[in-house]
Parts: sequence; structure tokens; C-alpha cells
Amino acid sequence: MKSSFCVALAVLAGVSGVAQAQRPANVGPADAGGLSSSYALEFSHSTDSALNRGNTVLGDFDASWLRASYAANLRTSETYSWSVGLQWDHARFDAPAGAPVPEDIYGLALRLGSMWQMGERWSLRSDLRPGLYTDFEDISGGDFNVPFTVALGYDVNPDLQVVFAVNVDVRREFPVVGGPGLIWRFAEGWRLSLLVPRPQIEFTASESLTLFAGGELRATAVRVAEDFGTANGLPLLNDDQVTYRELRVGGGLRWQFHRLFRLTAEGGYALDRRFEFDRGNLLLNGDGAPFFTVSVAGTY
Repeated sequence: MKSSFCVALAVLAGVSGVAQAQRPANVGPADAGGLSSSYALEFSHSTDSALNRGNTVLGDFDASWLRASYAANLRTSETYSWSVGLQWDHARFDAPAGAPVPEDIYGLALRLGSMWQMGERWSLRSDLRPGLYTDFEDISGGDFNVPFTVALGYDVNPDLQVVFAVNVDVRREFPVVGGPGLIWRFAEGWRLSLLVPRPQIEFTASESLTLFAGGELRATAVRVAEDFGTANGLPLLNDDQVTYRELRVGGGLRWQFHRLFRLTAEGGYALDRRFEFDRGNLLLNGDGAPFFTVSVAGTY
């Protein structure tokens, strides 16, 4: 499994060179009509730092993320569009021997999205991701989950949109993330997106190049194996839910050199990294560490 993961990362790095982090967008329907498809590939890595259990230092760990997604998008009218697709996530943790940390966690989900323009100023977007969120050691109904995002937008004027958006995952440390925010084009070439979990400020340097800076709350929640705790000397962690999260700040660039290819490179610092087990009531804190993200995406 480890070798296949490394091969996948090498292929992704070779194809993309640099890459794209998810770009904020207004919540109204897409401009293009008819049927289209979109894809995205992303690799992200946060480097070594200490992993602590209370005042005990367990050793150094690092984290790698690989994501691949595809969606078919259909605009059925001037006011409504929908999408259906697949998303694959793989996170790998290189942790100290004996630390109660899963080596690999996965997400395999169906992506169901819709956008509805409710009148001249109001719009509504939804994104459901039913699927398996697990370490794939043993599969049961406990591995199934349905995280979702809902965003309601109001266009104050052509340059300002107020948004209320929530991302819900009942198995995460914080089940509901989000709230009120805005997307504001406050000057020529400048755009401010104050939306959790990824607030950003952008500057459009040219038609193809955008520079950005901001933060990101990156988190995933999965069920571990029925014998995970026993294998690590902590039986209370058997079949438990674990959340891993990073709080990041950084910046980068996006290069849209073709409609099929949008490349993005981003780097910065993960201020806080942690694992939290639900029933076992165990918290493992990771010290801050540098990170980088590369990805490629496009529409056709």
C-alpha cells in the first residue's frame, strides 16, 4: 500500500509540477450552459514536527494528502444546475512507532451538487458527499457518512455578495463549520472571500495569473478498525471515530494557462495539528510545521 501511494504521488507531481488549491466561487449557477465535466488532482504535505500526548513527546510525524475528483455538470435552465461525480481521498501519517495514529485513512464518496438562482439576488448551493470514510481495515455500516455543505448567497451589488454557508460532518471534532461571510471585489483586480473553512484575499495579476493569501481549516473524520486500540495498547480506541485537523496560513499562485489546466502552487505554515479520538477521549497534539500543496484542475 505504501509503495502504491508513493507512486501515485510521483505521478501527480510529475503531471502537475505546480497546482491548484480550491478556489472560492460565488454560490450562483455556472455561467456556461449545457453539459460539462470537471476534474481535480491535489497533493499536500505538512512536514515533520513533534507529536505530543499531554506533556509526553511521542516523536516526530508528518502528514500527506492525496485527492482526486471528477464531476459531470449539467445546467438544466437559466436558474438551475446540478452535478454528480466521485471523490477519492487518501491521507498518510508517518508517525512514531507505538503512537496510536492510523497509518492510512481514506474517503471514497459520491459527490452530489446543485445550484439554484432563486430570483434576481438570491442563490443556493448544496454539496452532499455520501460515502465510506475509513482506514479500510474492516468495512461496516459505521464507515458510512454523509458530510454536506449548504450555502445561501445574496447579491448586494455586482461587487458584493453576502453568504451564509455551513459545512456539516457529524463525526468531526467540530460537526458544524461555517457561518456568515462575504465575497467582495473591493478594488480593480482585488477580491476578498471571507468564507470558512478557506478565507482568502486574491489579486488578479493578469487574465491567466492570480495571487492569493489566506487560511484554511483542513479536517477529516473516519472510523478506525475494531482492533485498532488493542493493537496500540489502548482498547478504548477500538472502532472509534478519529478526527485529524490542521489550521493553516499561507499563500500561492494560480495559473490558468488553458481551460483544461489550472495549476496552483501554495505554501505556508500549519499552526496547529491534532488527532482527537471520540469515545476514547484521547487528544494528540502536533507542533506547527511548514506545508505545501500542488494541484491541477480543469473543465471540458
